[in-house]
Amino acid sequence: MKMRCECGEIISDNTDYLPYKAFLIADEDWFGVADAIDEITSEVASGRTTILAAETAVRVVLNKKSRTMYQCSKCGRLLVADWQHNRHIYAPISDADSRQILRGHDKVS
Repeated sequence: MKMRCECGEIISDNTDYLPYKAFLIADEDWFGVADAIDEITSEVASGRTTILAAETAVRVVLNKKSRTMYQCSKCGRLLVADWQHNRHIYAPISDADSRQILRGHDKVS
């Protein structure tokens, strides 16, 4: 998938491990996600489900409660999907704002 930012830059989503892509879980959903993962791990611990089924169930929970967001590496705008998959754009206040705000924790220098 390719999107065009308002600045004209093309943002591609055609692979995994993108430094400009992230998943957003709302604070209102955060503890529900944690509770669901706790329930899934309890099912494994009790022997009522397999590890493979639990891994799938965790991914389902995360996919249901997260929204996709991207950051344009050229202008820094954030493109955030709502629950209907419409993208909303948020612009940085200044040129000093990070163009790599969505990078992974271990990738930040």
